[in-house]
Amino acid sequence: MNEAKKTTLSILSLYMISTTVFLSIIFGMWYYGELNLLKTRSFHEVKNLSKRLIHVLAKKGKYGFFVQSLEGQRAILQSISLESGYLIAAFNQKGELVYNNMKIDPLSVPKENGVYIIDHHAVLSSYGRPDFLYKKTPRAKEDFSGMEGNFSKPEDDFRIIIDGGDVENLLWKLRIKIWGIFGALLVMMGIVGFFLVRFALKPLNQKIEELNLFIKDTTHEINTPLSVLQMSVDRIDKSKLEEKDLKKFSSIIVASRTLESIYHSLIYTSFGRLENKIEEIDVSALIKERLNYFEMLFAQKNISITSELQEVMLKANAKSISLVIDNLLSNAYKYTPKNGNVQVRTFQAEGENFLSIKDNGYGIAQKDLEHIFKRYTRFDNSKGGFGLGLSIVKKICDEFKIKIECKSELKKGSEFILQWRF
Repeated sequence: MNEAKKTTLSILSLYMISTTVFLSIIFGMWYYGELNLLKTRSFHEVKNLSKRLIHVLAKKGKYGFFVQSLEGQRAILQSISLESGYLIAAFNQKGELVYNNMKIDPLSVPKENGVYIIDHHAVLSSYGRPDFLYKKTPRAKEDFSGMEGNFSKPEDDFRIIIDGGDVENLLWKLRIKIWGIFGALLVMMGIVGFFLVRFALKPLNQKIEELNLFIKDTTHEINTPLSVLQMSVDRIDKSKLEEKDLKKFSSIIVASRTLESIYHSLIYTSFGRLENKIEEIDVSALIKERLNYFEMLFAQKNISITSELQEVMLKANAKSISLVIDNLLSNAYKYTPKNGNVQVRTFQAEGENFLSIKDNGYGIAQKDLEHIFKRYTRFDNSKGGFGLGLSIVKKICDEFKIKIECKSELKKGSEFILQWRF
């Protein structure tokens, strides 16, 4: 996936996450509002019914003469239940179940006042006295069917539970309606967001494409002059050069090798792996070869190189690994001041192989460490370059399952550690 697609996907993902959260809150509030309305509708006649039930339990009013016995109470409660069409459960002041014809267990209903959905049934739980509709405490409401856990049982109150009926179909219709609209709106906003992001990023994508084309064109253009330069350098007989010309010739060699290193980086960036051959590589021997190649370059700044190389093997593409080493050594050269020191080590520990390239240069700020392997990232414009080197290193390391880590501290230097299992 190229950088433009990654950027588009990242922005679109952030947009969709924030949109989903926002819509979830709005539609969640809508859903619970509709759910509460559904609960209220299930008990549109609950006031009169509740008053009659409480009078029976309290043995007051017009039922007083007929309900002096428990059997009388139950008979009247059953009659009221059949007449009203509601299933009920009734408890006396001691909390003992007096009557129950509900299909659900009344003991599973929360003891607080309120309307609940239990086993797809709308269930009202409430407390009251014979005059509870008219002389209740200030905390109560006239229509207590809408209460949700306002208070628990006072000492002298009776408890009634009323089953408002099966609302499973209504619940499914409500969910399909609300969350169906939610899903459709989310898809629509996702499509709109995708095209908006693409439109907004179009100028940036064009600039990135232009930069990539520039790199490809540059790679193509420097190939011929670089080849001519290298052939010319190789054909010069140094033994015939005077002392004053040897120094100039050394500068030419350094420049040609620097160009070659840049050329290989551009080739990898534009076209991928330099070759497909996979082989067992003696990394320590390869490092010796590359150190010899960079010897004159480091000598220009009088940078000393210390190497401790144990034999470590790696199964990979030799030219790609050479490019990794070249880029790390090139970075060490760029960011190490004159008379500095670079340490190169290969070693084994606990069955793992390690390559360490450490300098005592300018170092990298901690806040920048997490960005160093990103393409086109540069933290010091004065050092030049395209900002490709470390992104190439990371890409090759990932390709061959090599773990790479950077330890750095400002003004104290940096250390790049490669770790792999052979």
